[in-house]
Amino acid sequence: MDYSQDRLWGAVAEARRGSHGTSSAPVYRHFAGLGFKPGASVLDAGCGSGDGAKLMSELGLQVVGTDFSQGMIDAATKNIPSVKFLCASTESLPFDDDTFEGAVAVNSVHFCPRTMAALRELKRVVRPGGKVLVNSLGPREESDLAKFFETCVALAPRERKLESGFYDPIRLASVGVMDALMADVGFEGIYEHYEDYSIRAPDVASALSVLSNTALFRGVAELVGRKLVEDKVVALFETLRTPTGEVYIRSPARCVIGTVK
Repeated sequence: MDYSQDRLWGAVAEARRGSHGTSSAPVYRHFAGLGFKPGASVLDAGCGSGDGAKLMSELGLQVVGTDFSQGMIDAATKNIPSVKFLCASTESLPFDDDTFEGAVAVNSVHFCPRTMAALRELKRVVRPGGKVLVNSLGPREESDLAKFFETCVALAPRERKLESGFYDPIRLASVGVMDALMADVGFEGIYEHYEDYSIRAPDVASALSVLSNTALFRGVAELVGRKLVEDKVVALFETLRTPTGEVYIRSPARCVIGTVK
């Protein structure tokens, strides 16, 4: 069985359309407000089904979206014909040096097996003076979403956790980690910015519907059985219910922004 990120994300591409753009919109809006002129060329690396690229295009930027999942690219191209999308890994981008005036990677770099290679590529394709924003979710200690991922990861056998489909998405979210990695590849003026990714679902079933459309959930469910994973996740969501019955999943988005020198 293929447990690669490519296949697993491709399998949930259509189901995720719209939801990713809604939750990550504040990050894309912040990036678009980093001083770009109208029509500036920017890269959305790890664009998923393209909702964030569409938003930036509507905000006046010239956007190219890339993703390593052909399924995600197919969904993005089908639903957002106004933006150019290419299937490509952030670790090996098919662009010349200094192609873009900025680049954003929302919830994607932590899925790259070669993190430093991905950061070097983002730096390479952005012109000197350009901004690169990387979001790798939020610090574990502040995030209920981290508890969801931990629940899923805990069900995967240890020997499978080096396969990309079972990576812990929170692995780069601790304060200072991404900052240090970006400094090591040569970014300057590095600083952090937080947005709120929290999820509010009317009930447990709705929360499960949203978060079951992630590669990690799907991969673990295929490996150990969907019922086992659902039972564990539902038990977690029950602890996150508010007095009104809704499920409130805290999820800060820690963004790290650096300038290409």
